[in-house]
Amino acid sequence: MRLELIDGKMPTSPTLAEHVTRKFDRVLRPFARRLGAVEVRIVDQAHRRRGANRTCSVLAHINRSGLVSVQARHQDYYAAVAIAATRLRRAVEHVLGRRTLTTPNHRSARSPE
Repeated sequence: MRLELIDGKMPTSPTLAEHVTRKFDRVLRPFARRLGAVEVRIVDQAHRRRGANRTCSVLAHINRSGLVSVQARHQDYYAAVAIAATRLRRAVEHVLGRRTLTTPNHRSARSPE
């Protein structure tokens, strides 16, 4: 798995970049062999005056399964990253779990004896 942090209009602070790396490495560790690039984009949507205006968008390339995209918005960058990481883990589990069940050589739990 290759994690890429893509800055928005403003550069990401080193502390936030480290948080992103730690969070996504920990959440995606079980799937590391099955993932290609994971692109994390953090943007401050300054045109909004109130509410959740920090966005964390993630695009994950899953080997032989396609792409998974998630997004999270929050008032705080760190919370947006945490929410996006959790959403991505669930989405990857869903895609890989579904794919595992549809492989041609998959054996049923009730195999005849």
